Amino acid sequence: CPRCRVSKATTANIGELPDKVHCDACNIDYEANFARNVELSFSPSPSIRSVEYGYYCRSGPGFTPHIKGQCTLDPSESRSLPASLSPGEYRIRTLEAGDELNFTHKSTVLPEIKLLEDQLELGGNSPAGQIVLHNNSTVQRTIVIEDRSWLEEVLTAERVTTMQAFRDLFSDQLLRPGDEVTIRNISFVFTDLVDSTKLFANIGDAAAYRLVREHYAIAGEVVRKHAGTIVKTRGDGVHAAFLTPDAALLASIEMQQSIGQFNNESSSDPITIRIGINSGSSISVNLNDRLDYYGKTVNLAARLEGEGGAGDITMSRDFAEDPAVAEILRSYDQREREAQFKGFNESLAICQITP
Repeated sequence: CPRCRVSKATTANIGELPDKVHCDACNIDYEANFARNVELSFSPSPSIRSVEYGYYCRSGPGFTPHIKGQCTLDPSESRSLPASLSPGEYRIRTLEAGDELNFTHKSTVLPEIKLLEDQLELGGNSPAGQIVLHNNSTVQRTIVIEDRSWLEEVLTAERVTTMQAFRDLFSDQLLRPGDEVTIRNISFVFTDLVDSTKLFANIGDAAAYRLVREHYAIAGEVVRKHAGTIVKTRGDGVHAAFLTPDAALLASIEMQQSIGQFNNESSSDPITIRIGINSGSSISVNLNDRLDYYGKTVNLAARLEGEGGAGDITMSRDFAEDPAVAEILRSYDQREREAQFKGFNESLAICQITP
């Protein structure tokens, strides 16, 4: 549940996820969201060892360690509570159905929390070592303070479907045919072997295909190293997905460097690749018995690959302006220009590097 975090439905296969679930405790209906509330857990196979699940206490602090405070206020009541919270991400919500508010706590002083009729808002600073709560509504409400640092450790469906190990070990985890799931933010990398037709003509099909396989092996090793996944191979290239833009860029840079190293060490017939990267939202679908991605983001990534030459990495300017990406790009000479892509009404600013 996106409010109380208690599991309301479990399934042994991603394809069996219900579309909607009801939480009796919070009295809300909510949809399955790969990024927010679909989490995976793993246990030994029953053929190896049986595992019994149970709880010592249903609502004790050991069961809900993320709850840092909870206080019931009468209408128009204000209270000051002792509080000392570590810097980090927190969420304020009401126990009853209603608004929620996320905030970042950076210092030793906490903000005042104001509860209005239909929303929460932050006020001025509370006294040192305390947090002040105001119920400015006309009904009794219970305010809950949650630590959100657990989000860094949660294995969501969005995260796990971009991990090559998961796809290798659990290839049967597929969506139902016709189902689609929105992925909030994902980065795509497309590679292509430059002048592959000439390569096949010059050295023959068998020798050229051996080099294509070497390219696949190099790309696959680098993608796995950077916690990405090979979605599929296409022509003489690969389509890979990563959870973060910086991981996609670092993997692309290492691919180009690894191809160069391969040429220097073991190839009498040098090969070169070009790479396109883009980041944004997408939808995940079941296609040919595998999880695949569709949408504007993935289409543009494929188009960007075609804009580059041998050894190039091409990305959109929006991708290049991501803070983590921009920090990596400081080490490289960047070339910027406008490009027109098929299927896009307006020209787009792109950035290229040749590591």
